[in-house]
Amino acid sequence: MTALVEAYCSDWRSTGLYASYFAIRVPNETARYHLVFLTHAERGLECWTKMQRRIDPVLGRGASPASIDAPTLFDGIAITSTMVEILRGYAGQEKTWQQMRIDAMQAGQSDRLLRAGLQELRMTGLAFRVEPLEATTPWPEGCTVRFYSEADLRDADQAEFN
Repeated sequence: MTALVEAYCSDWRSTGLYASYFAIRVPNETARYHLVFLTHAERGLECWTKMQRRIDPVLGRGASPASIDAPTLFDGIAITSTMVEILRGYAGQEKTWQQMRIDAMQAGQSDRLLRAGLQELRMTGLAFRVEPLEATTPWPEGCTVRFYSEADLRDADQAEFN
């Protein structure tokens, strides 16, 4: 069902709309139905993403009556796996903050998780800020980031030793 909803959202995105979804789960935690949010406005997508993160702070993708406001093992910890997966998909490209932020919000990810994911990739050499060269924070709004793949790093290491 999730694949169907993702395909539905992808079709809407291809028309120029922002699209995101949120699963409503039944007591056994399987998704019964999905709420799909479509908007022309980035500000609307931002509000939707905040709602997703408020109701499901771990993944921002779904909740049941039992899970809303329930404490989790991950309270206070940034779960970056979804965001890192999105960012790894940019390998070989340069992306602006705006482009990354839209993709993050459509996936139910916050700016905080976007920055945490960028930091994680930077630590492994897979993401570097291209612009601005000087900044007071590592990932300022308006920055441009260049992404690399694991293969790019291996190729660079081999070229260095040859």
